[in-house]
Amino acid sequence: MDGIDLIIFGGGIGENSPMTRENSLSNLGSFGIKIDKDINNNDALGERIISSGDSKTLVCIVKVDEELIIARETNKLLDN
Repeated sequence: MDGIDLIIFGGGIGENSPMTRENSLSNLGSFGIKIDKDINNNDALGERIISSGDSKTLVCIVKVDEELIIARETNKLLDN
């Protein structure tokens, strides 16, 4: 690998747990990953970029409707 372009957090834990996001990234400093702790901790902001301006890798949070994805994938299996 030649580095990491993007890290996305989604789903229940990825969207709603600042501590999990921070812990998940804590040992990836060698990739130049840095997060803005204030933005990471402010869940009222919704979907957002949480990497700091000097991070070499973009880190963001996206909203994911897990139940809808599971339902669609289940429907595909039933159609086969």
